[in-house]
Amino acid sequence: MDVRPALPSDLARLDPLYAERQTIVTQADPRLPPLPGAPAWLGRGAHGQVWVGGEPVGGYLSLWLGQWPAGGLPHQTGLIDHMALDAHAYYPGLGRALYAAAHSWLAERGAAQVLVLVPRYDPVAQAFWRTLGAHPHPTPPLSLVGYQVLTKPLTP
Repeated sequence: MDVRPALPSDLARLDPLYAERQTIVTQADPRLPPLPGAPAWLGRGAHGQVWVGGEPVGGYLSLWLGQWPAGGLPHQTGLIDHMALDAHAYYPGLGRALYAAAHSWLAERGAAQVLVLVPRYDPVAQAFWRTLGAHPHPTPPLSLVGYQVLTKPLTP
């Protein structure tokens, strides 16, 4: 599966994927706050990245590399704040390929773990991340209504 960093030319495809994902998750839980849309994701510089995959683009994963204060989290911790796959097409392995790219990008920058914001009432997303080894964070460092914070160590 071809996965690459998003380009400004991908925005025309990312916006509908974002809108569709927001519609699906807010139908399950209307309290969910909308996350920033696709235009806000590009240009994150050295501290963030958006990965896209499929041809035409069939999904994306948005992540940040956080500089967390000393205490509850490793100093370098990644945060996957959004992921969506086209609900009308089949791209086998795309979710795992997007995560593999994110994992490599974070590991190259010294991250020790990744936090994942997952809608609480989205059993498919919950199951996907749990099959990759994520589990509920015992004391989430952030809280958004309707989202659960999962954590996963960045081990090979």
